[in-house]
Amino acid sequence: MQESTFWKKIFLPRGPKAPSLARMRFWRFDFLLFLPVLALVVIGIIFIHSASYRSAELYQGYYTDYSKRQVIWLGVALVAFWAALLPGYNLFSKYAYTIYALGLLGLAAVLIMGREVGGARRWLGWGPLRMQPSEFMKLAFLLALSKYLIYKDVLNKWWGLAMPLALAAVPMALVLRQPDLGTALLFSPILFVVVYVAGARLKHLFALIVAGLASLPLFWFFVFEEYMRRRLIYFISPGLDPRGGGYQLIQSQIAVGSGGLLGKGLGQGTQNMLNFLLQRHTDFIFAVIAEEWGTLGVILLFSLFFFTILFGLEIALRTREPFGRLLATGAVTLIATQVVINTGMTVGLLPITGLTLPFVSYGGSSLVTSFIALGLLLNVGLRHFPVVAPEDFHT
Repeated sequence: MQESTFWKKIFLPRGPKAPSLARMRFWRFDFLLFLPVLALVVIGIIFIHSASYRSAELYQGYYTDYSKRQVIWLGVALVAFWAALLPGYNLFSKYAYTIYALGLLGLAAVLIMGREVGGARRWLGWGPLRMQPSEFMKLAFLLALSKYLIYKDVLNKWWGLAMPLALAAVPMALVLRQPDLGTALLFSPILFVVVYVAGARLKHLFALIVAGLASLPLFWFFVFEEYMRRRLIYFISPGLDPRGGGYQLIQSQIAVGSGGLLGKGLGQGTQNMLNFLLQRHTDFIFAVIAEEWGTLGVILLFSLFFFTILFGLEIALRTREPFGRLLATGAVTLIATQVVINTGMTVGLLPITGLTLPFVSYGGSSLVTSFIALGLLLNVGLRHFPVVAPEDFHT
């Protein structure tokens, strides 16, 4: 079988008695992918505690330690992870369009009765609990896109991209209405990478990118909210308003630059502990890590993400079944894109978009969604369904 891995050669018996299916699947489980993720979660909890030590918010009469709440969300995320891992991933293909429709209903519900925080309506709330449907819509879109693209042989033509574009455009429009530019932008890399792997021509995708860039003036005047335009302006020149729109970027760059090689020590970062850096337990957790653990801590963090993405790509490349390959490719793209955007905005290479760092930042919906993506990815690695279509995917 294709699963004769290093681990199985060492630990599985070599006698005439074949191992059980359950044991075979246990040793097929990609621990080299799962363990770096667990390390990222542990690092995240440590620095969420550091970031919330002096800024624990007063909520309904009780001080809340965000790290403790993150541990609770981790329990929920692990349940969701196993729910995504245990059934065969072809079951998700069967209900992909239903999940996509439910995701759109969730986005519509946010616009109607969502909870508004900081001028944005992105959450559905029940008492102290909040859920961000746009986080789960990313996976619903990936499932529907992968379902649609299997066995399609028209992607090498222009009109073959119409339906994938429509599948992305509807949730993007609803998310932009919240408004949430960062999450809306995440649908684009998933779309382009998955349709390319499914067989779309690179010249067609490049032409779409050029058309999108050419239409930016229309988005600027007719689509972007005022806060989106301000973020782009202050990304280019944060010094225009160092105490207002450019404040967060300036403080984040100071935090990252002041860490040096070894950092200032856990809980000793001045930008963190003196409350100069805002949203440091969520969107700007990377700046806290860079300030308190320095360059070596950043190298460790990037190494863990590198191995997560590397072993995720290995699953996608070795999977021959169409839906599984597209699903694995999209899951890796989702995680990698969020890492690039979050760290890029922290150091000023990209505009501030409000995206969290996967597995590290505080946020229940973000953590649960990341673990569902991980569960789907490992699910594909565990199982090998028969291939009944020609091998026409890009490698």
